[in-house]
Amino acid sequence: QPLASLGQRTSDKRLALGYRTLAAVRDEVSAQKRATRPSSQLYLDAAGIGQQDPGVADGVVRTLERAPAPDTTAKERLPGAIVERASMCDSSSARALLLFEAACLYDRVGRARDAALAYEQAGNAVSDFLPVLRGVRRIAGANEQWTAVAALLAHEAEVAADTENRAGALVAAAEIALSKLNEPRAALHHYKRLLELQPSHERGFNRAVALYEKLGDFPGLLDLLQARAAAVDDAGARVDLLRQQAELMRDRLGDVRGAVAARSEEHTSELQSH
Repeated sequence: QPLASLGQRTSDKRLALGYRTLAAVRDEVSAQKRATRPSSQLYLDAAGIGQQDPGVADGVVRTLERAPAPDTTAKERLPGAIVERASMCDSSSARALLLFEAACLYDRVGRARDAALAYEQAGNAVSDFLPVLRGVRRIAGANEQWTAVAALLAHEAEVAADTENRAGALVAAAEIALSKLNEPRAALHHYKRLLELQPSHERGFNRAVALYEKLGDFPGLLDLLQARAAAVDDAGARVDLLRQQAELMRDRLGDVRGAVAARSEEHTSELQSH
């Protein structure tokens, strides 16, 4: 109480902050020793001076987190306090984590716009933090911003460390491009990236073949079949791919010589498989 009183009496903002912060820390430590709840006002009073002190900001966050469950005001103020604390972080990683936490809390209380802003700020701090990318994507999907969703999935595929995560993001981006945006060429681009990542991906290959045929891009389809034939280990599958190449060159591309060469390679592979 004497420390808090000193903080109230002084006109110097730095001293006022210091005395009130000391009072808040003393109260918090004493409350822990007594196993009681610390005063909910001391850190908030110190923050009200507007001096932007990281220790006070941490104290405010702890105070709001410890507020009793019926205190809805504290629950509503907590994400804003975390955003305020994040603004004082020198570490971009720590700032991103705090902003991610704030975004989740905003989302929990139904403040989608504030959540989206916190996610965006977290992404600016660390551009390849997957939970943030997924949070932004989820909000964009809820708002039916499908172009943004597809772009975020493509970005996730570039920055994810796990191959399966990258593949899943590319498949999802392609599905969005087809089902929501009606952009088959964009979908084809995502499937091509998927096959560069996982040449044996069956679903990606079949979807890419169908899209090449739908678009009438037979030279592109030939390149796809040739790349697939070079990537597969199964002799029978390779024979089938060579047969498809020969038929495509003969029927769609008018390349009789190429078709003959593909047929010859097909027969050679068939003999080797036996």
